[in-house]
Amino acid sequence: MDKTNHTLLNLNGLNGTNYANPKYVIIEKNKAAAEAAELVEDENTIIELLEYNRFALKGDLSEKRKILNSIAQYIEPLLRSRKLQRAGYSQLESDAGFLANSFHIRHNNKTGAKAQEFIVNLSDSDLESWYDKSYSVFLSVIMLSEQIDVAGEIKTLKSTYNWKT
Repeated sequence: MDKTNHTLLNLNGLNGTNYANPKYVIIEKNKAAAEAAELVEDENTIIELLEYNRFALKGDLSEKRKILNSIAQYIEPLLRSRKLQRAGYSQLESDAGFLANSFHIRHNNKTGAKAQEFIVNLSDSDLESWYDKSYSVFLSVIMLSEQIDVAGEIKTLKSTYNWKT
């Protein structure tokens, strides 16, 4: 269930309910990841969106970086299109690009020509915290991009038909 972003919840005792025979439901662990995954067509990206788990991958910077790099590659065309910027979300667009390119995700920012002093001096636990923040930002890019598309469709509907209010 971890691979699909789900967990088993025992309803016995939940909200004061006490079932003679315990009842279980399968629920999503990370609703934002599940929502973003539903909006993505690329199967590898879907898996990686669901696979990134702050707790299951705790301490595995290499795996987190690998997943984030793949997600960053997926959102790169969205960022380049300036779609978010045109919709008034230039800060999110800028932040996503900055994190992907300057926080040792897409580029080696620890050594060489693209080394960043901040990253070089960052502890592994602090870098991991930034990886987790980057993941949240990348999810926001995917979900907001979809919302912008839907808002455009709604605008077209509103202007095309005579709606009764």
